[in-house]
Amino acid sequence: MELYHHPNPLFTKWVVADGLLQEPFVVIDVGCQGGEHAQWAYLGRHLELHGFDPIPEVIEALRRENAGRPNRHFHEIGLGNEDGRRLFHVQPDTYSSSFLGTPEATSGQSAQIALGSREVAIRKLDSLHAEKAIPPADHIKLDCEGFEPEILIGAGQYMHDSGVLSAMVETNFNASPLFPQTHFYAVLAETLKHRLMVADYSFDRVARPSYTQALAQQPWPEPAVLSEKPPFVPGAPATHNFPYCRDFTSELARPEDYAPDTGVPLTTDRVIKAMITFELHRLMDRAYAHAETFAHLLEGRLDVDKAKQLLLAPPEELRYSPDLVSCMQMIDRLRVPLHACEWREPPLLERLQSRWQSIFGRFR
Repeated sequence: MELYHHPNPLFTKWVVADGLLQEPFVVIDVGCQGGEHAQWAYLGRHLELHGFDPIPEVIEALRRENAGRPNRHFHEIGLGNEDGRRLFHVQPDTYSSSFLGTPEATSGQSAQIALGSREVAIRKLDSLHAEKAIPPADHIKLDCEGFEPEILIGAGQYMHDSGVLSAMVETNFNASPLFPQTHFYAVLAETLKHRLMVADYSFDRVARPSYTQALAQQPWPEPAVLSEKPPFVPGAPATHNFPYCRDFTSELARPEDYAPDTGVPLTTDRVIKAMITFELHRLMDRAYAHAETFAHLLEGRLDVDKAKQLLLAPPEELRYSPDLVSCMQMIDRLRVPLHACEWREPPLLERLQSRWQSIFGRFR
């Protein structure tokens, strides 16, 4: 389950509308099939996005869709820890395609993408950086079906020189011969080198196949919204999305807790970008702390008090987890009879509100 972003980031909107950034916000999107995340639209003209995917059909489609947008760049390249060519396996679910695994004998097409194994170009971000093919990154997003640690290893110098502010990485807690200490550990070992700490997470749940099949044959009854609890979501946490962020206020307070600094100066633009990153991920408290701690850097560019007030505004949505999604869906169903009832009948309204509290009070 993707981490739910801030639906109305007032601070970011203000920064963009008033042109308070003096340099672009650079996003490196690795595994860009499906296009960019909706949150980057808030950055408007300040965004510079570089998307990477080894499937040429994906890149061709994205280039067509983004024609006339000079700040969107799409590269028909797979990323990893080598420069050359490597076998890439395109699955029937094309979003599950990966460099990992064995050659695929599958043929045919899915969404106009040819299936099966093919040889593609693979590069290191370090190499592209040395060739000046890409600018320094502010944010790196990795969704590469298990190949994320290889990409991070091949981007060590690039991330150091960029002083990258944040990364969003899809990962899991599974151990394997390739990742004996878990995929998450392999990712964290690389992000920590760049002072990128876990800032939040989201996950989905996947039940065992036999249980899922049995439930399909014998489904649970739909709960009554006025008298029963929301349905339970079976299965253990499976895929996780983790945002890793630099937190300059924490680094200032406890430098001994972090790896040696990259040496990239802390400028007004970098503070604003860090605040934007936190707000987009609904970590407004951290953005607020940056406004307080680094007011001396910000006050020559923006109204610090206004920035703090904008960050105090509540978001319109909750963070989502599978069980919470189930609860919210039941609330939406409950609102139908609640809003349809005759409001001039206090006893009926009071009964509904009382029942609402008994069911959902614990989730507030």
